[in-house]
Amino acid sequence: MLLYFAELCLTSNIKGQTVPSFDNHHFKFWYDLKHPCTICTDDKGVFATTLSEEYVIAAQTFGLNKEDLWQLSYNSIDYIFAGETVKEKLREAWNAAKTDLFSPV
Repeated sequence: MLLYFAELCLTSNIKGQTVPSFDNHHFKFWYDLKHPCTICTDDKGVFATTLSEEYVIAAQTFGLNKEDLWQLSYNSIDYIFAGETVKEKLREAWNAAKTDLFSPV
């Protein structure tokens, strides 16, 4: 079992000036390496962002498509602080939602 993953907070890193711009964010480095990573908000009250906005930023900045975003979201289930029963229920919910999200309109 992998013990390390990258929890990446795009807006937090920009506002905290740890990276100069979104397109220079280290998300791309970890993502391209296929290293397990999650997109987070850090502190949405302080940084005035939502998880949805962070996913939009990632998609627009790094050219991620709907499938890429879904997979990032799905993979993050592995890293939550919950037991395997909760994780499995979340995986089932994500898989059920995927059918609706990817069906033609």
